[in-house]
Amino acid sequence: MRYVYKALRRKSRCGLRKYKTESAPRGTLCCKQVDCHLVSPLRDEWCHQPQRPRLAPGFFCACRLTLTELDPLATACDRAVDATRATEASRLPALGMIDFERGTKLSGSRFYVLRGQGARLQRAVIQFMLDHHVNVHGYEEIYPPFMVRSAMFVGAGQLPKFADNIYRDAEVDFMWLGTAEIALTNLHRDELLDEADLPLNYVAYTPCFRRSSSRAGRDVRGIKRGHQFDKVEMYKFTTPETSYEHLKLIVEHATDICAALGLPYRRVEIVTGDLGFAAAKKFDVEVWAAGCQEWLEVSSASNCEAFQARRANVRYRPADGGRPRHVHTLNASGLALPRVMIALMENNQQADGSIRIPEALQPYMGGAEFIR
Repeated sequence: MRYVYKALRRKSRCGLRKYKTESAPRGTLCCKQVDCHLVSPLRDEWCHQPQRPRLAPGFFCACRLTLTELDPLATACDRAVDATRATEASRLPALGMIDFERGTKLSGSRFYVLRGQGARLQRAVIQFMLDHHVNVHGYEEIYPPFMVRSAMFVGAGQLPKFADNIYRDAEVDFMWLGTAEIALTNLHRDELLDEADLPLNYVAYTPCFRRSSSRAGRDVRGIKRGHQFDKVEMYKFTTPETSYEHLKLIVEHATDICAALGLPYRRVEIVTGDLGFAAAKKFDVEVWAAGCQEWLEVSSASNCEAFQARRANVRYRPADGGRPRHVHTLNASGLALPRVMIALMENNQQADGSIRIPEALQPYMGGAEFIR
């Protein structure tokens, strides 16, 4: 495996910070005035942005650096992409797979209608991921309600922090799921489990609903960012002693899907300063999209330790008869659409504009090999 450094996004411009004993990693490029810049200790051509001045010896970029592990498939992503390679927003309407105009007519901006082979491809991806997690990884499938009470959001650590991003019923205490993690966290709420029953491994498909107020621009075009999207979620209840072993497993299970679909991916270990409200340790899995030339996050795997378990009051009785203890909870997308759809369609686009269907999905597409 090869390693690169990724400078994570900061709201303000980054500067340079002097450290007495630390120097910049060899080959590091300054990410000043760049939102998200990929820098490499290997060769400059890894960078998808123009070169930035190198840091002087003894200086370290103030942007937090996160160690990133690249899958061998990702080597293909460093080649220059043919300028004729279309993004999903520009090509899919021509194939009759998506209808932006009618989606906007029905629900407003950032909604779309999948139709024909587009709708079938998304259904195939969801079914393949569920089957793979159940049959290969040994998860139990759960089909939860898509609306839950606000207390469930508190238990999962979504409230009060993400109150502005939640769709809710104006009269009844119902909130629409932003992720299946919320329902799965509270599946054993106020329960005392037996240690012999752990770990509990669940996988669930749900549509997800999230409010957001992004500015108009390239980042919100197409199907990358919407108020409604589909996601398959993996979730684990474990003992404290084994939770970090299961964190490695759940990340592997997410990357297994990427590999099975033939998508170049990378694993990113998130630094402490960029962890979310509930997570103690977190990895992101990103796939390469050749049309827009971006790494797209398709999974975020977190070990929340006992944080969510304390809020939801999920405990287990140790086998040695000791006092009840809180379980550790872990979650990861397995994977999130529609970014998987973007990567599939852009990376498998052929010279004639057709899309090659990955071999793993062909049985779910009636044996078809191409979408034309």
